[in-house]
Amino acid sequence: MIASAIRAAPGLAPSIFAQSNLVACPEMAPPLPEAVILPPPEKWNPSIADVVKEWQWKLSIMAPALMEPKNSRARGTALDDLASETHLDRAGHPIRISARTLRRWIDEVESDGPPALARKPRADRGDRRYLVSSTWDSACPLPRAEKSAIARDIETYVRQIWESGAPGVSRVVQFATSKLEELSLAAGWSGANKENCAVPRYLAERHRQSSFVAIKERDAKRYADHFTPRIKRSRGHLKPMDIVVGDVHPIDVVKSHDGREVHARLIAWEDVATGDIHITVVILEKGKGIRQEHIARAFVAMVQEWGLPRSLYLDNGSEYKWDEMIESFQALAGLTNAFEAFIKSGSELQEIHGDDDTNAATLAPELRPVTRALPYHACSKSIEGKFSILERSFFPLMEGYVGGDRMKKRTHKVGASPRSYKGSEEEFRRDIDICMKLYRNTKQRDGTSPNDKRRAFYAEGWRPFTAPREVFLFAFSEVRTCKVHTGGVQVDNVWGTADVLIPLVGQTVDIRVAKWDRSHTFYVDASRTLHAIPMGKYYAYGDPEGAKEQSRRNGVLSAHVREIATGTARLNLIEEAERHLKSLPAAPDLPAGIEIATADGAAIASALAVSAAPPPRRLRPGEQRHPSTGAVFGLAPPNEKGSNDAPTSFDPRKNLLSAPDKKQEPNPARPKFDPIKNLSVTPRKAAP
Repeated sequence: MIASAIRAAPGLAPSIFAQSNLVACPEMAPPLPEAVILPPPEKWNPSIADVVKEWQWKLSIMAPALMEPKNSRARGTALDDLASETHLDRAGHPIRISARTLRRWIDEVESDGPPALARKPRADRGDRRYLVSSTWDSACPLPRAEKSAIARDIETYVRQIWESGAPGVSRVVQFATSKLEELSLAAGWSGANKENCAVPRYLAERHRQSSFVAIKERDAKRYADHFTPRIKRSRGHLKPMDIVVGDVHPIDVVKSHDGREVHARLIAWEDVATGDIHITVVILEKGKGIRQEHIARAFVAMVQEWGLPRSLYLDNGSEYKWDEMIESFQALAGLTNAFEAFIKSGSELQEIHGDDDTNAATLAPELRPVTRALPYHACSKSIEGKFSILERSFFPLMEGYVGGDRMKKRTHKVGASPRSYKGSEEEFRRDIDICMKLYRNTKQRDGTSPNDKRRAFYAEGWRPFTAPREVFLFAFSEVRTCKVHTGGVQVDNVWGTADVLIPLVGQTVDIRVAKWDRSHTFYVDASRTLHAIPMGKYYAYGDPEGAKEQSRRNGVLSAHVREIATGTARLNLIEEAERHLKSLPAAPDLPAGIEIATADGAAIASALAVSAAPPPRRLRPGEQRHPSTGAVFGLAPPNEKGSNDAPTSFDPRKNLLSAPDKKQEPNPARPKFDPIKNLSVTPRKAAP
């Protein structure tokens, strides 16, 4: 793996990270003017973790060829072999990769030495003198083939007895003898008995190694303490922050918290080179556990105090989630160029062991991976030994210390509950800080304290690597899809906005949210520029600053509208629609239809017309309806015909009375009868 060159910049950026729970001694602080600052990348790639994973996947496939000398025949053979094999892509699907593609990949990397020699298989010990024993071989009259089958069965049975947890070789011999007798009788040897079928002790001892299976399955502690092989490692080649081991530890101090007695969690990071430990204290609420944001916050606090680690060795607990935490570390590796990540999974996980203080859980310097310990292997992390030292020699100074055995808690009085720590959280963290300062100034087995080691490295010219805050906020974040409203974006019922979001109202964007710090969220625009979005900034009712900010935001939107406007004349959309319709083919004409008629069609049409006509209006007093047209007329005032009145052929007054008999001549002496004037209504008599 080829590390990228690190561009150093003079000066040290002011620390704006969350403060750590530990305060470094003034004399331990590195010289500020000579610290190295890693600049953030000019382009922010939201898929940086996927890019790193793809790069690592290609390296894992090319590894056999990289171990061969450059331009050698062995490398060509290795490439041809890799091209003929079936590999798994990152999604787990089988694929084939051509030799041409592999050669193109390998041009970008260098060979890192000849391959390691593979351990040769153990040589065969040769044929045995007897199948079972001299007594059984000479006494059994069965054919050679049947005797060989019985001998194989009895050896299989002996291995099964050992693997099942037999307490000793005597019990194995006892059970195997009776089993050999049963097999011999079943094969047809009627003279078989326990004397001539006695299994010799050396046959049982030959398979004693099978007992390791029972020890591993039934007594894990004995297997780890007495049978697991150990190695010795040296820290001489390591510098500060080359390898940092992470773990979570419940402190053996009982503290009163919200009416409960709790054991606080210590998120610890051990610098293997110096043996120093960075502690972040977390007091959990009831029913809660350590989450990713706790780990990320503690990691950033450690980086602010010590600098950026080159590699991490993580615990296998659930708080270090593989998919989320490791992806965050991969993104950090791609952004800083000083934190290298090489992830192993499955059977490739490397088990690393070390003793309490002298043997560090380190890795080969050329790999510097982020890897995880095997489950339930406390001995594989040197930080476990540091926890033992702290619990045995430093934390007992605090009030509320109960020891590591929860079933045998240390108490001030026999039969009484142990006294808990009664101080506040600030006092609790202060006392733990005092214990850690005492630890840093205590000499270890090599005669130096962690502070002494740091002074020596600082005097030699070692300087830490740091990174801006936005690098960590970007790396340790998750992507959420949010809709942009007039008030910005809402994340967990908290609103935030920035000028870059104002033109995006109504659209859906991807927002990066850091679980460990909700003061800001981030948005990467189309040009891959990172924008910070302040969260939770509100204005009180009546605050004039709110009106000023509202006006400023309106100005930003107006400026955006002016920017996107073309400055041309506006178009009449109806005219544009008409122009567009002219460019289209004419609408098709409806073809002539087939008329369907019935014999009673006229009667049906008339009935439909009558049913569709509205009912006649009720006449008011003095109104009449024309007999033919149905028109309604009112009575005109008598003798008041104007010069402009049009004549009408229908006079309702003439129809009020019957026409006079033409044979009778009217009496000229009598006055003209006016029906309107003489029309009277006779009131009805009231009913009795």
